[in-house]
Amino acid sequence: MRIESLAKIIDGELLNFPSITYIDQVKINAKKVKRADAFICKNDKDIRNAIQNGAYAIISEINLQISDDEIAWIKVDSVEKAIIRYLRYKTIQLQSKFYLCDSVTYEILQSAVLSKDIIFLSNDIFDNFLKIVNANDNTIFISTDKKVLNDIYPAYLIVEDTDKNFVKIVKKMLFKIELIYQDTFYKDIYLPPVFIKQLNKAIKFSKKFSFDFSFENISLQSHFKPIFIDNSLNIKDFGQTGKVFVEERDKSNIKEEIIHLNKYAKYAKNILLIPEQYEEKYDTIETKIYTSFDDIIKYSKENYNFFLILNKEKKDIFTLLNHIKQKQEKRSLF
Repeated sequence: MRIESLAKIIDGELLNFPSITYIDQVKINAKKVKRADAFICKNDKDIRNAIQNGAYAIISEINLQISDDEIAWIKVDSVEKAIIRYLRYKTIQLQSKFYLCDSVTYEILQSAVLSKDIIFLSNDIFDNFLKIVNANDNTIFISTDKKVLNDIYPAYLIVEDTDKNFVKIVKKMLFKIELIYQDTFYKDIYLPPVFIKQLNKAIKFSKKFSFDFSFENISLQSHFKPIFIDNSLNIKDFGQTGKVFVEERDKSNIKEEIIHLNKYAKYAKNILLIPEQYEEKYDTIETKIYTSFDDIIKYSKENYNFFLILNKEKKDIFTLLNHIKQKQEKRSLF
């Protein structure tokens, strides 16, 4: 690509006119830069390394002194916006499709589909950059974030709902199911029955592109995820205690999960813990507000069995519990 063309694509200002006129690839990791690459730098510390590795162009939002007139220096208003503009250009070159998907179906597909032809985008623009620039033609990209897709590929499609039941449910339990699919019996699939609709949706999408689908690998990390604990907050194996943190990160699932919890654990003492900025109220379950994870720990000392937690912390509950355990072990050493 011509350096002048790259500057136009990312809406940058070419600060000099070097004898070099072409670049091969655009990189965001200085260690990965090779001869003739352009480097988008997030901080000035990486520039020297990129130049030493053979960069032909440096792209930055920082006002920098031109240290080497032999390469191109491009000033942009925002590195993030420059990446978005470049990705929008790049996605046009790919013979690929982009899909918007709900968060539960996304995680089912992410865990169960066995194919290199499907890539799951995050809400991190730098992570998405690496995924897209290294992708092959005809890759299927999936995201749960409308903004991400509007930024890089506004003509995205939607993962469609379905009324068809591709599976026969043999047994429903609180956190798992048993099912038959194409005459094969699958036992202990760790998917709560509340998400059977999303399971069928994921199967339909997989069949559309002939992706292999592994029921045994189905795993939800952010939705109605149980973490069994004892009274000392030690994490125990599945089903080994009567006290369970149930993590949910998408508030749109809470209402159905309460119904599900009340149905399959109706003799247990259940509570919903919600962050203080969350205003919706529920009459069918006791509800308390938390301001930090310390409040959740405080509530865990009370006599409840299932703690349905709308988690808005930056870290997942499993990580937070392990962090508490590590701090306790450090204190015990002294």
